[in-house]
Amino acid sequence: MNQLKLSLQSIIGAITIITLIFFAVISPLKGLSILTAPLIFVAVGLWLTSLILLIKGFPDRKNYQRKTLVTAILIIGFIPLGLFYMKISGNVRTKITVHIKNQSDFIPKNILIYGTGNIFENADTLRANSFAIGEEIKYIIWPTTKPGRNGYIRIEFDIAGKHITKDLAGEFSVNPYNIQQEWTVTLDKEFLKY
Repeated sequence: MNQLKLSLQSIIGAITIITLIFFAVISPLKGLSILTAPLIFVAVGLWLTSLILLIKGFPDRKNYQRKTLVTAILIIGFIPLGLFYMKISGNVRTKITVHIKNQSDFIPKNILIYGTGNIFENADTLRANSFAIGEEIKYIIWPTTKPGRNGYIRIEFDIAGKHITKDLAGEFSVNPYNIQQEWTVTLDKEFLKY
């Protein structure tokens, strides 16, 4: 088996492994547990092997120009593909969604929902004039994954002439990793106690 063929097989194997990891991370499996890191190292090792074999095989590439070009494109494309997979899977793994439903006898006014703490960099604030009875608000935010960060998702509103601030969701932290992704909060009499 020549070096070009081995190089092509190695890069196809590396791309297959990172694609498998990507789909496992964004699926309900949330990754491959302890196999994820070793598989990433195997994929990078296969990528390096394919690069070395391609370079070593260049002098022997007489009638393999098309195969050489395909192999070179796959080797070069491995890095952006891996970075793309990391970005998408990072967003999926850290996205926090909070569903807030008003089941109280009040209609809160001047609502602000936002992330607090250093885990939320450039946090968006959701603003609403009022929150009708039976209405649901959905708030989505992405925390940072930098170590040593923590925070909450908070709501502020005015009700019966009083300004109320309450934590809706959290505490979220990175070290130890504690990011619960789905929250459902009901604004009822119990929640609205001052």
